[in-house]
Amino acid sequence: MTLPEQFCREATSVIVHDVKAAHQQDYEPWMVTACNAHQAFPGYLATDIIRPIDPQFLRYVILMRFSTLAQAQAWLVSDVRQQLLTQARPWLIKPDRYQAIQGADFWFDPGLGEKHPRRWKQWLLSVVALLPLATLVPVLISAAFSAAGIELPASALHLLSLAIISGLMVYLLIPGLTRLLAKWLVA
Repeated sequence: MTLPEQFCREATSVIVHDVKAAHQQDYEPWMVTACNAHQAFPGYLATDIIRPIDPQFLRYVILMRFSTLAQAQAWLVSDVRQQLLTQARPWLIKPDRYQAIQGADFWFDPGLGEKHPRRWKQWLLSVVALLPLATLVPVLISAAFSAAGIELPASALHLLSLAIISGLMVYLLIPGLTRLLAKWLVA
């Protein structure tokens, strides 16, 4: 049984560009133009750009979230994107690499099939991100409701804590820590 498109989870288009050092000044404004173009595309939700860490190796990873996998894939093969790529190809070291992924599967593999992180490192990174959240978030929520004079049932506290912790993990901590520790993850 296939679910209708509107019931599918959000999806992310992941694009990797390795830019020639001599053309970084050309690429940066082009990337802004490309981002503006995909923001007008159906189902667009958000964009994250991971800029190069090493000035000798200019790898840009662009993460574009869409409402559905079909919309993420449609952007990747669209005529608008192909026209934009025609402009950027001379500035790239390698051909454009991309894929559309449903959910948050790209967390630990933003390099599109290159060197994969070790599982134990993924686990350790998740524990490091989760431990302070699991300790602090319930205490802070409980204190906030107590200060407002509201008695929060334990089940509501757990549900609210879980929702906040999951959001912080998915949208902030894991992507940020993955970028920060990218070299360690694949070493």
